[in-house]
Amino acid sequence: MTFETLRTRFLYKPLDAVLASSVLPAKQRGGYLRDILARRSSRYDRVRSLVALVDTILPGSRKWAVRRLLRPSLLPFATCGIEVIGAGSGSTVFLLEAGGVRMVLKAYRKTLGASADRLLEFAAFYKGKYDTVSTWYRGPYPIVLPAAFVVLHSPLLGQPAVACLQPYLEEEKRDVIGDLQEGLPRLLEEDSRLRDQFHFFARRTLEIRAERGSCVDLLGPGNLLIAREGGIRTLRLIDYGILDLPSLKNSLPDTSARIDEVLSRLESIEASSSIRAGDSTQSVVSD
Repeated sequence: MTFETLRTRFLYKPLDAVLASSVLPAKQRGGYLRDILARRSSRYDRVRSLVALVDTILPGSRKWAVRRLLRPSLLPFATCGIEVIGAGSGSTVFLLEAGGVRMVLKAYRKTLGASADRLLEFAAFYKGKYDTVSTWYRGPYPIVLPAAFVVLHSPLLGQPAVACLQPYLEEEKRDVIGDLQEGLPRLLEEDSRLRDQFHFFARRTLEIRAERGSCVDLLGPGNLLIAREGGIRTLRLIDYGILDLPSLKNSLPDTSARIDEVLSRLESIEASSSIRAGDSTQSVVSD
C-alpha cells in the first residue's frame, strides 16, 4: 500500500467524515454511541457518529470543525455560498452558489490527495460510468441528470480530487426507492407523463440486468428522484454507479438481496401500472 493510499484512507477520509457528520439525522447520544459500536459500521461512519456525539456534549463543536475544514476559496470558480447537503457511499455532496447559479458538487472520497496521474485515471473512470449509464437510458426522456467530471481543489482543505458537477434541482424532490415505494403506484396512476418515464426506466433497467448482469446503483438515498422542474414531475437518475450483480452476490450477499428486492419491486409496479393504464385507456375507448 502506497503512502498516498494510506494518507487518503487514514487522514483525508476521516476529515471528510467530519464534514459529512453535519448531515447525519439527529439522534440521542445513545443512538450515536450504538452506531459507533455496531459491527456493521465502517470506520467512516464511526467517525461521523463520533463527531455528532461530541457535538451533543460540546454544542457548536461540529460547526467549528466544518468551518475550519472547508476551503471554498480554492475552488476554480468564485462561490458566495457552500454547504454539505449529503454523503453517499463514495462521495460527499456540496451545494454551491456561484454567479447566481446553484449547482451540486460531488467530491469522490477515494481521489482525495491523489497524484496528478491518478486523478486523471479516476476522472476517466467516473466519466466512463456516466457515459455507460447515459447510453443505457438514452431515449425520449432526459432521465440521466447531466454531469461534468473535473479535477480540482476540493472543498476539503483544498486537497486535489475528482468531482462531479451537476445542476441543482431547485424544486420538490422525492426519493423513488425510499420515500415513494408505497405511494408510487398512485402517483403513476395520476400522472401519465411520469408513468411513461417510469415504464421506460423500469424496462431498460430490467433489460440491462438480463443482458449484462448489471444495474445502476439504486440503493443510495436519493439516487433516483422524482423532481419537479417547471412544475412538471420528472424522473431523474442523479447517481451513475454501476453494480455487477454476479460479483455482488458472491462478495456482498446482503447487498445483493437488497438490490434484488428493489428490482422486483420495480418490475411489480411497472407491470401493475401498465395494466391500470391499459384498463383506463380501454374504459375511455368503450365510453
